[in-house]
Amino acid sequence: MVWIVDGTRLTRDYSRFIKGGKFGSIELKPGIRKAEFGYEFFPSNWLKSSVPVVFDFLGLDNATSADPIRRTLYCLFPSHDEYNAVYAEIPREVFIKTALNGEWSERVTAFMDEMEQEYIEEQKQRQRNMQQPIYYRRKRFIYPAKAYRKKSRR
Repeated sequence: MVWIVDGTRLTRDYSRFIKGGKFGSIELKPGIRKAEFGYEFFPSNWLKSSVPVVFDFLGLDNATSADPIRRTLYCLFPSHDEYNAVYAEIPREVFIKTALNGEWSERVTAFMDEMEQEYIEEQKQRQRNMQQPIYYRRKRFIYPAKAYRKKSRR
């Protein structure tokens, strides 16, 4: 399932997207970007969507006369992170073609599975880091769980 949203429905949505773009985003892969402050780019109610959301900022304009930002579709992917937003820039013709021939769901599902695996690996790495000693004192390691525990002395 995918939501396709008219990005011109609310007057602030396109200007928010343009303003957020001035702050920049990081290119993860060709055509796929990560915005560190997703709420600067996209409406907050769509950031928490459990399915991809495609934004169309063209409105009623003619696709040939509109600027390249309006001609491109932007697919916001579901994320575990409430601050960062991962989105893809998709040419309109490519989206229509892949949606009609069925490739769209395969590509999106594969990418979302890849994102999920990366998230799981990050969580495992955090867990491993929490088990590492934080400092060395009196010839023994102090681990995070022990570092904050008070010792009872008699």
